[in-house]
Formats: sequence, structure tokens, C-alpha cells
Amino acid sequence: MIVDFGEFKATIKSILKPLDHKVLVPLYNKDFNIIQNDREVIINTCEGKRYRLPIEDVITLPIEATTAELLAKYLHQLIKRHYPQFKITVKIAETPSSVAIYSDN
Repeated sequence: MIVDFGEFKATIKSILKPLDHKVLVPLYNKDFNIIQNDREVIINTCEGKRYRLPIEDVITLPIEATTAELLAKYLHQLIKRHYPQFKITVKIAETPSSVAIYSDN
């Protein structure tokens, strides 16, 4: 046995659960001005659009955009912290034929 599957599943669940059914907001997007308070997240875009979302519906991520490629890399980094000794590959599918894969070098 390389790793206990129950432990692995619990670890992955702890990483993914906070993202489930949330609006994923990229903190490092140069086209967004993001304001957070204890009740809401306000996103002002470079195109003049303004979005106000309840804080409980949003999770901010330390990435530039919520593309499949960057999400795969971000999740890879989180998983790698728990399992640094293993080669990790993360696959994110937008559709059955549109897939991003991020793997250890």
C-alpha cells in the first residue's frame, strides 16, 4: 500500500469541499478590483461592471484567473503540501474533450 485510500480521500475532500458550490474569485486578476467586508464581496471590473455577492457564496483564490489550467496548478500545490513524497497529477475537465493537466516536473 502506498497511501491509505481513506486518508487520501479525506485529504482531497478537505481541499475541495470549500470550493464546492462557490463563486471562485481570482485575487490576482489585474482586471478586477475586489473589495471584501464581513457581509459581501464586491468585484469591479475594468469594463465598468460591478458584482456584489454574499460572502458565504464566494471563495477567493490566490491565482490570476479561474481557468482550468490555473485551477489544476493551484490544486496540485495544495495536494503536494500533504503528499510531498509522491508524484502528483491533477486533471481538470471543463468538458469531456477540454481537459487541463498539471503534473510534477
